[in-house]
Amino acid sequence: MSSSTPTGGTPQQPQDEQPEGKQPEGQQPGGQQPGGQQYGQPGQQYTPLAQSGQQYSPPAQQYGQPGQQYGQSGQQQGQAPYGQPGQQGQAPYGQPGQQYGAPGPQQSKVLAIVALVLGGLAFLMSWIPIVNVVAIAMAIAGAVCGVIALVRKLGGKPLAITGVALSGVAIIISIAMTLLAAAVLSTTAGELSKISETFSAQANAEHTVQYKVTTSAPADVDYGDANGTKTEQITENWDKEFTETGFFIGHVSVMANFDTEADVSCQIIIDGVVVSEDASSGTGAMAICTGSLN
Repeated sequence: MSSSTPTGGTPQQPQDEQPEGKQPEGQQPGGQQPGGQQYGQPGQQYTPLAQSGQQYSPPAQQYGQPGQQYGQSGQQQGQAPYGQPGQQGQAPYGQPGQQYGAPGPQQSKVLAIVALVLGGLAFLMSWIPIVNVVAIAMAIAGAVCGVIALVRKLGGKPLAITGVALSGVAIIISIAMTLLAAAVLSTTAGELSKISETFSAQANAEHTVQYKVTTSAPADVDYGDANGTKTEQITENWDKEFTETGFFIGHVSVMANFDTEADVSCQIIIDGVVVSEDASSGTGAMAICTGSLN
């Protein structure tokens, strides 16, 4: 059946049929619009479905488009992308100051130094009696400082160990010297006590004193006792006995006349012990005796 041809013109093709290989007017292959623009890009104009003859599809959003890129402008203020500058209060990962494995802040060495100084002073002072009592206190303080520095893993570990060691040695030496000084003082005190007791006993003791004089011619005798010094003339042997309390130093002398030859002697006996004696012969002979019990 042949189609009819309108009068006065060329035959018309049905509207729904297009020539093979041709696109509708205004539409480019691949869904492109005139000017090379694609759907979903800025500047695209909406074409009604009735004119295009195609179904409407929303504009495709591609990553990297202005206003929608990850980490680009459009994010809220104060939330900069991870690892990019502009983040307030936090440096990006890997930036200077926060690098992985970077050395941390130096630990304080103050306690270690204090332990070393106190331990050294305590060690020097521990050898001095009485002063080493202060050394013990300083050594304890030094040991405590050193132990705290080691336990908390602060700086100056060698200094802390040295301070603790010196403090320990100082404590041992101080204790040893204190015990030695105490022993010496105890011995000295015992000796002093004995001396004091002896002194006290002698000071209160009564002693029997005896003077003995011999002569072969007239002579003069001088002697002393608790009442002072006295002189007597004798022509023969002479003796005198009396009692004295406490310490006593006896004194007796005999001297013959200058014009007479004689043999003279003297002797001091205290509590039966001869403590002094002397003898002489000739013209004007003289003998002198002086002594005490101790």
